[in-house]
Amino acid sequence: MEIVNNIELLDTQFSFVTSPNKYSLYAGSLGGGKSFALCCWVLANAIKYPNTIGLITANTYKQLKRATLNTMFQLLDGLSIPYSYKSTGELRIGDHLIYCTSMENYDSLRGIEVGYAACDEFCFYRPEAVNVLLGRIRDKRGPLQMKAASTPNGFNFAYEMFVENANDNTFLVHASARQNPHLPEDYVDSLYAQYDEKLAEQELEGKFVNLNAGSIYYSFDRSKHVQEFNLMSDLILGCDFNVDPITAVALFEHNGTIYIYDELYIRNSNTYELSDKMAEKWGRRGIVPDATGKARKTAATKTDHEILRAKGFQVMYNPN
Repeated sequence: MEIVNNIELLDTQFSFVTSPNKYSLYAGSLGGGKSFALCCWVLANAIKYPNTIGLITANTYKQLKRATLNTMFQLLDGLSIPYSYKSTGELRIGDHLIYCTSMENYDSLRGIEVGYAACDEFCFYRPEAVNVLLGRIRDKRGPLQMKAASTPNGFNFAYEMFVENANDNTFLVHASARQNPHLPEDYVDSLYAQYDEKLAEQELEGKFVNLNAGSIYYSFDRSKHVQEFNLMSDLILGCDFNVDPITAVALFEHNGTIYIYDELYIRNSNTYELSDKMAEKWGRRGIVPDATGKARKTAATKTDHEILRAKGFQVMYNPN
């Protein structure tokens, strides 16, 4: 633990707050103290650079109000530091003015000039928004720094900026949820039990991972999940009754495992067209449809299940 201006900080928070680099990123976990570290840095700037204007941003206005500014107000109240905040997004700490805005409408930043910028959930900003923001940091009365706190968001522009293209101007610190002694005792373990390995690395360790690798999902492994079969006689069909899209799958069971053999995906369609397409593709056979298709709709004379039966399918009904 380190003490700065009577505030107790974790080692990772301290290195982030005191970093002299032009651009710093606190890649933190859920409960890793990201917003708190960012707000501590803002307060330090308000004390050290009262004559410049600061900037606090968040990915959305809701996030700015409920998370970032809420943390800022709690910090100021806890230290009995007087401040005022206007609904127009102006925070004053003594004589120091800080603009507070979301990055949903980043063009609103054009025309302002600040001495520093504090960015919450930075990794979820749009790259073009970041370019506009960085161009605003030019008031020489301030430290001319941008410090960002965020959960990582894949290998996006933030990864490129702070890892692939790291240089003397950048500083990166990773903060694991396990490093924060202020969290509830079972907080981290309970989340680890719910998350898979990669999601835990991102959300609980503050690491850059790719949650969307591959054409389907990152957990997809072709060697495990794809096999070749020559089975057509034992196919069972399943379908879901939507308009856009309406969908169906052909599947079979083999040695206690269910395999998806094929699928149908039709835009702006109906049960009549789906029935014809399934019959053409797989023949008329047993089908386990969405159970909601049993109900008659006011705009139709037949239920979806009745339409399937009329088309020659054996409807095997099961409650959802």
